[in-house]
Amino acid sequence: METQNPPNGHPSPEEAAAALQETEKLTTDVAGVKVPAWYFPALGAVVAPYGLITVLPDTPVGIGAMFAGIVVFLAACALIMHFGVKQMGVLRWLTWKETWPVFVPCGVLVVAAVATSLFIDSNWLWVGLSAAVGLVIAAFGPYHRRTSPYYKQSDAQ
Repeated sequence: METQNPPNGHPSPEEAAAALQETEKLTTDVAGVKVPAWYFPALGAVVAPYGLITVLPDTPVGIGAMFAGIVVFLAACALIMHFGVKQMGVLRWLTWKETWPVFVPCGVLVVAAVATSLFIDSNWLWVGLSAAVGLVIAAFGPYHRRTSPYYKQSDAQ
């Protein structure tokens, strides 16, 4: 941005106000970008079976399958994020106010699983944890679309 008074190198108050107003408008526009309806259910579907890698046998084939499972998980997450951002046109991070309904239950599930693991020695506990977390993530998508003011705003138009 060029200023009208270059000797001191600072923008005029009017230029600064215009830049601030433009920045605030862009911030509001990005905050209003809607997450695709398929995004969280797809992410939940990838997370849910992830815990199965903990029950693979400790053999060369099992270890190979575990690494393959990790690669597939990471690739699927990357593809989901890629197509989500491509559809939205921008990478938008949800705020804490928007995401606490998914983070709090998932945190409770993780703490409960860790506490349970102190008394029960079973890899199936982690399978159940990943399935439960996957379900919470998948259910968050419709919840977010129903409660976010950005979706309600477009419905009113």
